[in-house]
Amino acid sequence: MKLTAVILSKGEASTLIAIKSVYFADEILVILDTDEKLDFENNSRLTVLRHELAGDYSQQRNFAAARAKGDWLLYLDSDEEVTSALAQEIKQVISHQPSEISALTTENRHLKTHPGAYYLMRRDFFWGKELLFGETKTARDRGFIRLVKKNSGIWKGTVHEEFISEQKPSSLKGFIDHHPHQTISEYLLSINAYSSARAKELKNNGTQFSTLKMIFYPLAKFFYTYFVRLGFLDGIVGFAYSFMMSFHSFLVRAKLLNL
Repeated sequence: MKLTAVILSKGEASTLIAIKSVYFADEILVILDTDEKLDFENNSRLTVLRHELAGDYSQQRNFAAARAKGDWLLYLDSDEEVTSALAQEIKQVISHQPSEISALTTENRHLKTHPGAYYLMRRDFFWGKELLFGETKTARDRGFIRLVKKNSGIWKGTVHEEFISEQKPSSLKGFIDHHPHQTISEYLLSINAYSSARAKELKNNGTQFSTLKMIFYPLAKFFYTYFVRLGFLDGIVGFAYSFMMSFHSFLVRAKLLNL
């Protein structure tokens, strides 16, 4: 079976690293949300399609799925890369018959058919340190659905998009490595963009501005990620990450006031 790697990009330099990490794919599809001219290496398997994000990540993923040629789709963000161990695992899983996947996956060991989707675990690195606790712990322990069989489901949700399928997903053991916003300036730009999109999503879903929520949601967010989720064990980096995510929560609620 053939594999298409889909990379969502706004033109970041890290996109080149993401592309190189999926050279094992039969097709590489970059969905580019910018009109800037970018230099990509000549590769017969690489296709770059310009498509405006418009604050809707699901439509970006569904747009790519409709144009992908592969039987399987691997979704990646521009600041992520597939580790060599995960690449080998993906190749094994999609090339094996359903009855042979039990030794390669951590769930659904008795399935007679391929799961339509797989969770891929992600390691987050912030300021050069791997985060083991706090906000990113779920991503490391369980991951996100990123490997899907074509036409097995659809992406829904504007910002916190999810893959919806009637089939129960399984999980692989390898990691995606995530290197987001390595400077405060990059982080603030990212938070500003994501909080605007999230505020619009909440507004469209009928959520109204609340002064109490604007005050207490960020405080609760920080307490949960830093103390309950043990973010403090990641040291000063864990504090900075928890604080910035709390600030993101504040901006989302504050921006509702002007929508």
